[in-house]
Amino acid sequence: AFVYGLSMLGVSWMGLRDARVLATLEKFGRGSEFGQVRKFAAVGWGASGLVMGQLQDYLGRYALFGGFASIELALMLLLALVPMEPPERSDGKAEVRGSLWETVRTAEVSLFLSNLFVYGFCASAVETYLFVYLLRDFQGASDTLVGCTLVMMTASEVPVFQFADKILGRGYFPVHAACHWVFALRCLLYAALPAASPWLVLGIEPLHGITFAAMWASAVDFGRSKAPAGCAARFQALLNGIYFQAAMGLGSLFWGRAMAAEGYRASYRFDAALVVAWGLLWSFAMLRRSRKTVARESSLDRSLLDC
Repeated sequence: AFVYGLSMLGVSWMGLRDARVLATLEKFGRGSEFGQVRKFAAVGWGASGLVMGQLQDYLGRYALFGGFASIELALMLLLALVPMEPPERSDGKAEVRGSLWETVRTAEVSLFLSNLFVYGFCASAVETYLFVYLLRDFQGASDTLVGCTLVMMTASEVPVFQFADKILGRGYFPVHAACHWVFALRCLLYAALPAASPWLVLGIEPLHGITFAAMWASAVDFGRSKAPAGCAARFQALLNGIYFQAAMGLGSLFWGRAMAAEGYRASYRFDAALVVAWGLLWSFAMLRRSRKTVARESSLDRSLLDC
């Protein structure tokens, strides 16, 4: 519990990382290229998963913690050498907080954040418990398989992040709507995995590129476009907090109890049904809001013409 409690403190840096990358790209007018930078995080995750899985099989679990500590130390030294510009002083903190709150209260942003939470809640069944499921319910599963699974997951992120700017050209709504259906398919495939063939999971993991990379690139781009002036880092931290902390944390508690009581396969089937039901509800709400917006704009145009 102590280790997990400390790890929750470390999640907050993700929003600051994304905001920093976006701020750097914006200076060169390349804010839409976030995914092309973010893909390197996926490469690092995948490489470490493969190496650490094998080390843990051969040297035990302490090799995992030793390797992690070494990598974190190297990262700290690297960050200490990166030149940082001092932050600009702001005399309007109250106005900034007010504008952020007003933005969050709008219908579009509220619907987006609601979807981010529910989607993260459903995704926690995979992100938190997939490896436990493999090691407990399958014959011949090993830490090496877990490492290879992580490699496949992160490898599928790379092309999606690389071409994220083209994918997002259609807007965030169709991207997230597609993610609901692909994630449901992913859960059903997990539930159908033969107990004697755990390595078949590697054929499912390319779907992670859609269900996470496309979703997250879209979320970050949404935050970039909707954040009020002076609130870019706060807005990205809000997105990260909702998805990685609130949704994943509560989801992990729920799915842990559900899987202990009903089993992994039944839980993944229920997860698929839940994400489809929510996806339909969210899509209906988004389309209804879109129609109201179009009708309002048409009415305004007619009023201007009458004048």
